[in-house]
Amino acid sequence: MAMTPEMERRAMLAVDRMLTLNEGLYSAARNVGTTRGTVLKWLALKNIGYRKVAYGRYKIEPPMEARVRRFLSGMAQGRSATAAAKRAGTTVRAMRNQTLDDGTGKQVPIIGKGGSRWESNFVPLYDHSIVVYGKLVGLDESLQGRPGQTAGPKAQRNKKKADEDYADIWWQYDLNNFVSSLSAAGAAAFWKPALVTFLKKTLEAPSVTNANVAKTFVKNAKVTAHALASGRLDKAGQLGNLTVLEDMMERYDLRLDKKINTGVDDNRATLTNIPDFVAKSDPRVTRQRNTDGYFQVFFLRKGGLDVFPPAPGLNLPFKYSVADERIA
Repeated sequence: MAMTPEMERRAMLAVDRMLTLNEGLYSAARNVGTTRGTVLKWLALKNIGYRKVAYGRYKIEPPMEARVRRFLSGMAQGRSATAAAKRAGTTVRAMRNQTLDDGTGKQVPIIGKGGSRWESNFVPLYDHSIVVYGKLVGLDESLQGRPGQTAGPKAQRNKKKADEDYADIWWQYDLNNFVSSLSAAGAAAFWKPALVTFLKKTLEAPSVTNANVAKTFVKNAKVTAHALASGRLDKAGQLGNLTVLEDMMERYDLRLDKKINTGVDDNRATLTNIPDFVAKSDPRVTRQRNTDGYFQVFFLRKGGLDVFPPAPGLNLPFKYSVADERIA
């Protein structure tokens, strides 16, 4: 009887549990709702070797393609070629004879000698969802919203803790298709300084003309005094350009708080986010990327969550190159 797509999916999940959780064949099959026979049939269909070991357990013999991927992943994580090969259940000698397409149709060895060390000629490319978030401060460094409360994506799950009189206010910048050669957590940590610099430059530099809001600001004596001291008033005593944040929220001197956090989408930072391995010379690594990122401000009150601007938010494309990660 032919295997249905659902039977194949369950068999694959069982094999994954055997490899990653060290479960036996019977336990892995039972835990995903399939049978020992179905798993063995799937292994045979996929030409994946296996053998019986002690106590009736089965050991999967990963195909060479799987060993190559595991080996390259290990090297991308900073392991030596020897350590990466051992982790992948193979040897450096076997790996140095393996090749992959460099993107031009040419087969290139996956590793090469760089001085006395073996170096990978390929890097993994992941597709991550990364979020940058924090609080807002205004004139005189006044924190916006209720102090000391949770900010960021997890705050949306804590509506029971919301106050009837005060709002938890925070901002988020979401990049949903962030291509990187690093793990999700590694990419968030590596790019955080550049992302923060980009956001502050984009959101806090006076660049927007809005005469009506500017006139409203200078009606406040404290604002006028600050604008004069900051050199933001023209000869006629009028406030010039506003920042993106000031124009968006109609509040003078609104800025990002110094404490800024990064996070990743847990649903994508899993085994389902399987990378492509591409040559270091591939344009997907070397070219300048222009990735969409969406900025929003959140107001969490007892009555519910308000978001501004509405979804998807203000698009602030972030420019970067995956090649820059190779210096990490």
